[in-house]
Amino acid sequence: MEYSSIVNPEKVTYMSSTADHSQDSCQSPPTTGDTSASIQTLENQLAAVEEQHGPDHFEVAIILNNLAKAYSDLGDDERQKELPERALKIQERHFGCGGDHIELMASTLHNLGNAYSAQGDFDEMKEMLQRALEIQERHYGPDHYEVVATLVSLGNGFADLGNFSKQKELLERALAIQERHYGPDHTVVANTLFSLGNSNGDLGDFTTMKDLLERALVIQERHYGPEHLQVAKILSFLGDAYGDLGDEEKKQGLRDRESAIRALHPRKERVPRPQKDNE
Repeated sequence: MEYSSIVNPEKVTYMSSTADHSQDSCQSPPTTGDTSASIQTLENQLAAVEEQHGPDHFEVAIILNNLAKAYSDLGDDERQKELPERALKIQERHFGCGGDHIELMASTLHNLGNAYSAQGDFDEMKEMLQRALEIQERHYGPDHYEVVATLVSLGNGFADLGNFSKQKELLERALAIQERHYGPDHTVVANTLFSLGNSNGDLGDFTTMKDLLERALVIQERHYGPEHLQVAKILSFLGDAYGDLGDEEKKQGLRDRESAIRALHPRKERVPRPQKDNE
């Protein structure tokens, strides 16, 4: 199966890339102007490919996924879902249950899962992400770093459905892969430590929550510096962990430090501090 020069399937940027570096939160979001220009470019590409190859060509699916990402950046949840749904139908006809570039269908399923999540349909999200994970595991193997983003998204989907035990299981699996691939002190590892810590907190294991968040804090302080908003985010949740363990003095100290960091960034978008029922 040959790909023309119009779109290179090896260089596709998807709505929510299944590559693990998507978890690195230090990247700046695109501006509205940049996104609108990208949409226009992609719409032009789509028209050209459809005219040359027809509306059901596999290259159309690639562009549809890129368009879905752009519309997602603009907050257009309906287009975010509609475009990968069309892409998936095209890919299912071309790839079926196997064949070259079957991993592209996994990316579409991942994107579609995130689209359902944005609309609050967590059952559909789970179904799409489970299909994506099955394809990736067959294509890459169950311990390949390419499966990590899907493991994390699927874990979050189970959390949205109230199944924190399953979320914890999937995040633990993702963490083990990341530590082997990146090493234990990478900022991507810290992001999963943060999520896994909160998963343990949801299950009432505040000691493990505290330990995991403290590991994440050390990594993020080293990576970003001690006064970064990513550090403030962890301090907030770590303070809650200490509070749940009965150490109100430690909790207040962490909250004071968090507030001091946030005061240094008055014009930057802030990660909201969680509110407890008794606050």
